[in-house]
Amino acid sequence: MSEPHEQGRIRMKHAILPLAAALVALGAFPGEERERISAGQAVEAAVAGEAPARLADGRMQQPIHWEPPPPSRFQQFIASIGYPGVQYYGMVIFEGGGGFSHYYRPVPADYLIGPGDEMMLRMWGKVDVREVLIVDPEGRVDLPHAGPLIIAGKRLSDAKKAIANAMSRVFTDFRMDVTITRLRTIEVIVTGEVRQPGLYRVGSGTGILQLLTMAGGVLPTGTMRDVQLLRGGQRIAGLDVYDLLMKGIEPSSGGIIDSDIVFVPQAGVQVAVVGGVKRPAIYELTAEKSLREIIALAGGLDFTSTGNPAVVHRLDDTGRLQGLEFPVDGGGYKPVHGDVVVIPEPFSAPARVVKIGGEVERPGSYPFVDGMRLSELVRQAKGLRSNAYLRGAEFFRASVKALQQERLDEAVRMLELRMTAEGPEIGSPDAAVQLQYRRELLSRLKNVRASGRVSIDLAGALERSGSAADITLEPGDTLVIPLVPSTVAVVG
Repeated sequence: MSEPHEQGRIRMKHAILPLAAALVALGAFPGEERERISAGQAVEAAVAGEAPARLADGRMQQPIHWEPPPPSRFQQFIASIGYPGVQYYGMVIFEGGGGFSHYYRPVPADYLIGPGDEMMLRMWGKVDVREVLIVDPEGRVDLPHAGPLIIAGKRLSDAKKAIANAMSRVFTDFRMDVTITRLRTIEVIVTGEVRQPGLYRVGSGTGILQLLTMAGGVLPTGTMRDVQLLRGGQRIAGLDVYDLLMKGIEPSSGGIIDSDIVFVPQAGVQVAVVGGVKRPAIYELTAEKSLREIIALAGGLDFTSTGNPAVVHRLDDTGRLQGLEFPVDGGGYKPVHGDVVVIPEPFSAPARVVKIGGEVERPGSYPFVDGMRLSELVRQAKGLRSNAYLRGAEFFRASVKALQQERLDEAVRMLELRMTAEGPEIGSPDAAVQLQYRRELLSRLKNVRASGRVSIDLAGALERSGSAADITLEPGDTLVIPLVPSTVAVVG
């Protein structure tokens, strides 16, 4: 039973629209339902995203229940180096599911008329005409008193002009309005890197983005930058979802016809940008080549960012992790699929990296992984150079440095208290000299900084991987391997 009409509002199933919004939507309702609304009666209408869309043949297009996909291997890799929860940019647009109706969206002016479309022709003035026009299989409509007119293949705006011209040859002094009241059903194939590829029966006003949503969205392996509309084996149009999200450029939905194919190719180069940027996410690159352009894609630097240097975590050809540093505003960086670009932040935890320098093939910073050992760090740096001096290797640890500095500061404090308590011998001729010497000694000791150096057996670690000599690393550890000395010390 219909619900009562309320003054100033149109009541629909699942929602009550304010009058202004309802008037905007009213022009998109089928003719019979608009008449019921105008008469103050309720209609059983679907609100976007809440009910299946009705096709032109009366069947219901079932919406797809959207669920977030499991983490991809790239996301798992990003989480393993300390940045969990990083999402693919733009995937959120598919979270609404596919259950929104094309009936209650304005039909665009570039919509292509085809057999099965239903239109309402209204004329007033010296003539009063109210006629339902259905495009027949030959693409014609039968105009009252003017006869058949072919409009299939014309855009809606052009079809209106053609109808007006035809009617003006029969009538004068009239005004006219033509509206789409029912869209024809078409079949479109959605394939490629989507969650549910297949054949979809949809209204002819359905756009590429809506079809992707109905197919469950794009997979992490699919492109968001070059979705293709194919017709007869030829590319007709393309869609860059980033343009919609970043620039508000909405793709046209008027160009899809029966038997078209929406194809999602595999994604191109994908990199993750995390840390001090405004939109941390995984981004697919097209024209973006420099680090500056990639950071701009992520919204630019956040106010918390300390800027330089950016640390790029990357898997090399052997599958080993390496860490590379680049200036955020400079050159030298060439993106590689799977890069994780970390922009430093002062309020975030220090980057989980270990460093190696000196006589190795690839000195630099490398991502820390739990359980990582000394020999693994040397292997990631592509091994030793021929003139590496293992016995002179120096190993520094941040936690040891902090402990050493704490003990050194305590020793200096105790010495200062002792010197103050004893003081120089009163009346001694060199009392002033003693006092000056003690002050200089304390000053030098206070300026001594702990190094955090730890004694290691690098040769033993490399010969016996996993042994006690092959110590387990901590974030912030640094290994420096010097050259073989060219001099000989003679003592005794």
